[in-house]
Amino acid sequence: MKTIAIHIKQQRRIIYPVIILLALFAAQGVFLFVFPQQEVKENLEFYTILPISVIKIAEMEISVEVAKTRDDIVRGLSGRTSLPRGRGMLFIHDKPGLYAYWMKEMKFSIDILWIGSDGQVIDIAENVVPESYPQTFAPSRPARYVLEVPAGFSREAGLLRGMSVDMKNIQD
Repeated sequence: MKTIAIHIKQQRRIIYPVIILLALFAAQGVFLFVFPQQEVKENLEFYTILPISVIKIAEMEISVEVAKTRDDIVRGLSGRTSLPRGRGMLFIHDKPGLYAYWMKEMKFSIDILWIGSDGQVIDIAENVVPESYPQTFAPSRPARYVLEVPAGFSREAGLLRGMSVDMKNIQD
């Protein structure tokens, strides 16, 4: 009798986790059926896929996703539906260069700022629209960083060439 009781307890230890896992898989299937992934992704106002840091320019703090790898830099903001005010994406290149950017697969307009190794704004391209693709936008002289922010931010914040960007929180 004792052996049967031990055997039943061992079965419960196996059966209960299996039942819980099956219930979780079923719930996930219902969720995906009711809310298809593409629809969920497109309805998100802003979703983060990269590390977040804070930079400061013209006394304004901007939460930025930091893109350092080649794949992250190439992907950038492509495919997203928006970029909220106070947010941006900072691209960090290994060395200064004349890095050109385009609007491939973009769904909203942005301002693009090129920043030198010294933290000074080199150039600004304002209100760059998705329809400009395949046109490229590049700085007048080498830059190490590129900042993409919502269209109109540069004008609203009064950003100008030569302004300093505080990136002390950024790790290269």
